[in-house]
Amino acid sequence: MKEIEQIHVPYMWRGLPLSKMHGTIMVIGETDTGKSTFCRWLVEGLAESSRTAWLDCDMGQSTLGVPSTMNLGFSGTNGTTHSTTGFFVGKTSPVGHMLPTVVGARLLLGEAQRHGVQNVVVDTSGLVSRRAGGGALKEWKMELLRPCWIVALARGRELEHIIAPLHKSEMPRLFMLPPSPRVVARSRMERASLRQERFHNYFSQARTWTIALNSIPVFGLQKAKQYQLAGLLDGSGLLVSLCIVMRTAASVLEILAPEHDPGQVRAVRIGNMRVEPESGMEVKS
Repeated sequence: MKEIEQIHVPYMWRGLPLSKMHGTIMVIGETDTGKSTFCRWLVEGLAESSRTAWLDCDMGQSTLGVPSTMNLGFSGTNGTTHSTTGFFVGKTSPVGHMLPTVVGARLLLGEAQRHGVQNVVVDTSGLVSRRAGGGALKEWKMELLRPCWIVALARGRELEHIIAPLHKSEMPRLFMLPPSPRVVARSRMERASLRQERFHNYFSQARTWTIALNSIPVFGLQKAKQYQLAGLLDGSGLLVSLCIVMRTAASVLEILAPEHDPGQVRAVRIGNMRVEPESGMEVKS
């Protein structure tokens, strides 16, 4: 913890009343405001005194999982956080995928609560634009997750359309912070390169599997063309493994996926993006 504070934590974050914070804590802010770094520091600080989980809802630049997914991790006694389960959104942006984004966040919060944690830190995506639907997304995510605290990382009034009602409410409590001066902005190309690297690493040891179409439900089967990204789901709708569609036939779906327990798979959901398995590059439809 001391090393992280020395390297990452600016003075303005140290005014946050960690000893008073508990329950669900949602962190919002535009892209490149340091949300993930802040969430890591917050999770580790809270975990020193109570069981804490990190709910990573950024499916584009996921900290705990692979792009196209949202993920839940629990902070260990050594300060590290490992993803334990995820939710497949099927795209790297919530734009056009608002429903799976809020549904997945609620399912993962329920999973954290089922494990008896006292605190859940929710790291949200950088979509905050009113025009693109970011304001509505954050509003309804708050309604579903019912956070006790909102931490807003903002330059000026860029989040005012989201947080204005919170100034007049008792719950959730609002805490405003400026972004860290150490934040380094990433270009769209750099972000795409990072996603490609994560996909490449994830599928580097994948092998071919065959799924009989009469054995389990496949949601979105009409989208299942070559290289379509898909999720193998358990009985709760949570992610067992990502996979890539390689071939469809009348009765089977041939996929590429890492090692997993096929006995856990209860459904397949076809996503809305394509990934070339050898390179990890996103393929334009």
